[in-house]
Amino acid sequence: MRKKNGSDEEPIGETVARVAAAMGETAKDMARRAKPTVKKARRKLQSAAREAEPAVKAAQEKLEDAARMVKPAVLAAGDSLCAAGKKAAASLCPEMYLQWNGREISCGEAAERIRRQDQAAHHRPICSFRIYFKPEDGTAYYVINGTEGKIEL
Repeated sequence: MRKKNGSDEEPIGETVARVAAAMGETAKDMARRAKPTVKKARRKLQSAAREAEPAVKAAQEKLEDAARMVKPAVLAAGDSLCAAGKKAAASLCPEMYLQWNGREISCGEAAERIRRQDQAAHHRPICSFRIYFKPEDGTAYYVINGTEGKIEL
């Protein structure tokens, strides 16, 4: 096809189509040549994974064994810390009593009742313990390790 200036240049659309077709063939050729390499790499990875599987399982079992061995020590340390904290707190706290409408209760007695109720329900060490007395209702509300409850006074 001749342009206005008289040259025999190919229209731009045809040039782009020819280059795209050549690139498409090149990409197909590259993919065809890479396919055996990809298959070989996949086989090597699968083989490596199969070979590593026993070592991974052994390491996992060792970690589980270590966790089983450490758990009692951690729980015992937590219990020990709680006991030490209780002992220290007990040595600092005076005996306290709550009196209302002719009734009286020792705060220590209420705390012990709450502890027994919590231990019966949860069987766990107590690390945080708050009591809120509400004499007009004859009730003590408590929060132990983030769990709420109440007892009648």
